[in-house]
Amino acid sequence: MRAKNIFLAIIVVACLGGVAFAADEPALQITNYSTVPSSVYPGALGYLQITLANKGTAAADTVTAYYNVGGVAQTSSSGSISSGSSAQLSIPFKIPQEAGGSIQLLSVDIYYTYTLTSGGAASKKTSISIPILVLQQSPLEVRTVSTGKMSIAPGEKFDAELELKNTGGVVNNLVITMPQNSTFTIEGSTQKAVGSIAPNSTVKVKIGLVSSSSTAIGTYGVPVLFTYQDALLRPFEETLYVGPLSVLDASAQYRLSLVPSESVEIGSLAQFRLTLQNTGSVAMSATVDINSTDVFMPIGMQKVYFDSVKPGESSAMDITIGVDSGTSAGYYSLPLRLTTSTGQSAVFYTGISVDATPEVTVTLDAQNSQVQIANTGNSNIRSVHAVATSASGAKTDSFIGTLSVDDFATLSLPAGALGSVDVEIRFRDSNNFEHTVKNALQLGQGAGGNSTFRSGGASAGGFAGNAGTGTGGQRSNNPLGFLLGPGGRAAGTQSLGIDPVFLGAGAAVVIVVGYFAYKRWKGKKGAAHPPTSGGQPPVHAQDAERGRKPK
Repeated sequence: MRAKNIFLAIIVVACLGGVAFAADEPALQITNYSTVPSSVYPGALGYLQITLANKGTAAADTVTAYYNVGGVAQTSSSGSISSGSSAQLSIPFKIPQEAGGSIQLLSVDIYYTYTLTSGGAASKKTSISIPILVLQQSPLEVRTVSTGKMSIAPGEKFDAELELKNTGGVVNNLVITMPQNSTFTIEGSTQKAVGSIAPNSTVKVKIGLVSSSSTAIGTYGVPVLFTYQDALLRPFEETLYVGPLSVLDASAQYRLSLVPSESVEIGSLAQFRLTLQNTGSVAMSATVDINSTDVFMPIGMQKVYFDSVKPGESSAMDITIGVDSGTSAGYYSLPLRLTTSTGQSAVFYTGISVDATPEVTVTLDAQNSQVQIANTGNSNIRSVHAVATSASGAKTDSFIGTLSVDDFATLSLPAGALGSVDVEIRFRDSNNFEHTVKNALQLGQGAGGNSTFRSGGASAGGFAGNAGTGTGGQRSNNPLGFLLGPGGRAAGTQSLGIDPVFLGAGAAVVIVVGYFAYKRWKGKKGAAHPPTSGGQPPVHAQDAERGRKPK
């Protein structure tokens, strides 16, 4: 009986000794871990940071982690971790390039030692596999191959042909939908299923999109939502854009052009071709109102009608527009209002270049010996410079400056100019183009500054210098008309019309005739009354005519 009690006592002591031994052992546990960087992608190099806590009653000595990086075994040590404390281990890792969209497991074995109460040493091991989530860069690319048309109106449909490419990730169960706030919908459905796209491959998809009546006017990409799954069946959503697409007002589905058939000049009736092109998707009719402006006035029709212009086709009509004669040369806009058969309207502005026709007329002022330079064109001219050159080389020149429409200036002829006089006029038009006008003017057979001038074979003022031409070209009945110029008036004489040369010759003839008449009268008087005795003998008539004494 006593032996049995002793045996039980030994067992109790052994158990108490075992409890004491177990309480003095360390116990390492992984309480937390994280990766650097926090988002891990294929091919990335990073660190796994592990937090080790000693939950035992003894210190953990020579703590060492064993792991594998790229097939090479490596270790990392943190020294000792006392009971109730913690420490961090940094373990490097490398993710394979093809691991996108997957979970990579990093296995770590942690060894540590501790001292027994009996004085001996022991070791322990803690193993763990830590998952690393490997993300994938967006592998989906969308390219718009065609939208079927250049532009649409709100409420219209267009067919988009898309090219979907997987650049190297995992794209499974791809579905195309539209964002909730989109003004576009998929024709006849709420979504379009595409399926899976293998890495580094491309598929083409056609999708019909319908715009709502509230679709904003403008040119932009249409947002489309693409939803797919990666290798872990996690859903991904990407908003990619189809286009660009121009959304225009319904009336802007037309293109208006107004092209002149010839140059448009000031004060002219210009012919234009008005062309309406339908770039929409349905046939429509429209009217175009041509409103008058300060420069333009439609002649005849002010409202042009176009009926049933088919999509992609155009219709044209010829119209006449008057250009105001008081307009200066320049570039002007003409508003055109287009109204569709549905009641929508828009205003188009077309630019029209209005040209000027410069014209200078050169005439002669015979009375004042001047050249008149007149602006007979339809726009002002500037930098006017005139030069007159006589046959002898004498010149007169003048810088006139600006000549308004219907304005004129004068240029004096060179002193003593006779025969031909060349007049050269240089000026610039409203477009700053330089022009040169040359005239050869002919002077009549007058004397000095009172000569009659003629330009281009027509009388330019005064008298033409020949009988029957010019003003006062009728001959006179004066018996002495041979002493006068044409029409009984000497050319160049402005008051009496008698040339001084012819007047002097006539006077000489009159004096000679008068002298002989007087001599004859005196001779007859002497014969009727002979001299008395003691006087001179009578003179023979023949001797008197010869002017010599009788023998």
